Amino acid sequence: MFLGGMLMSAERYQRITDWKEADLLDLPTEETGEYEYKSSRIWKEKGKELKRKLAVAASAFWNSGGGVFVAGIDDSGKIDGGIPEYVGRQKLRDWVDQVLASVEPAGLSAVATIEKEADGSAIDEGHVVLVVSFAPSSTGPHMGPERKYYARAGAHSGEIGHFLIEAIWARRRLQDPVLRGLIRQHPNKAFVRELVILALNDAPALDVSVSFEPLPRFLEDQPKERLPLTIPVVDRAHPFRMDILVRGGLVELFGEEPVELVLEYKDIAQRVFQERQSLDPRSSVAPIKMGDEDMTKIDKTLGKIHREMRLLRDDLKRYRMPAQEDRSP
Repeated sequence: MFLGGMLMSAERYQRITDWKEADLLDLPTEETGEYEYKSSRIWKEKGKELKRKLAVAASAFWNSGGGVFVAGIDDSGKIDGGIPEYVGRQKLRDWVDQVLASVEPAGLSAVATIEKEADGSAIDEGHVVLVVSFAPSSTGPHMGPERKYYARAGAHSGEIGHFLIEAIWARRRLQDPVLRGLIRQHPNKAFVRELVILALNDAPALDVSVSFEPLPRFLEDQPKERLPLTIPVVDRAHPFRMDILVRGGLVELFGEEPVELVLEYKDIAQRVFQERQSLDPRSSVAPIKMGDEDMTKIDKTLGKIHREMRLLRDDLKRYRMPAQEDRSP
């Protein structure tokens, strides 16, 4: 179950939870920008060194697009005994969770501890190979030990400076989902307007709640349990559209004053966002649509203009000719 290339995504980083000892044999034979290996020798002083290395790796991978940390194999990717399954009386899995929680803010990760499965295994009895995978993060920069920030540089995790930290902050803002609503004429239905909620960038918005303040007149008759509206996901490929039947004018449907569209939603890291936007139905502009009859009228009008321009040019020529003859030698 080798995870090669730019491996991490919101789903793929969890695949390590199904790994067995055989999957470790498919690992790259050396560390890369996506894989970091730690020998079993790192386990000393009750895991003090592993604790620091794991926290640094968490900061670095979360700040650099994700990756996999493996403890219990050597630099060439070969199992060399593993690390103890318990830290004192605490399970290694629980201990790892505490280490990852020390990184601020913590991102998404998955943890697997791979035990000895058969005689001849390279994993020692009572030991495991620890595998931690880190998903790409949109909540960086992530601060590691000693209040420092780290990123992957080739096959190594290194401390980064102010410029890169600011760049990660900027990337975070660009990756936040941003939604906007508008009222427009339905492209295929005459006398129908639609409310459209669009995603302005590539970040999906999840569990989108749609409400209005105050409630527009066209929703006043709706059962209260149907409001606010809830949409599982809104992204570039899946905008939300709701028809608004126009029997009178938009002002009659919405009221005299603009209403506020309130959108609450989450990103894939379950962060909560809220957008408030004023919707003024009087500013809704319907697109111009022209049928065959309209085009015929336009053609006739353009033909008439063309004939008038031709007559005007003829008049100008007759007017200018005498003046040209008077200037002849």
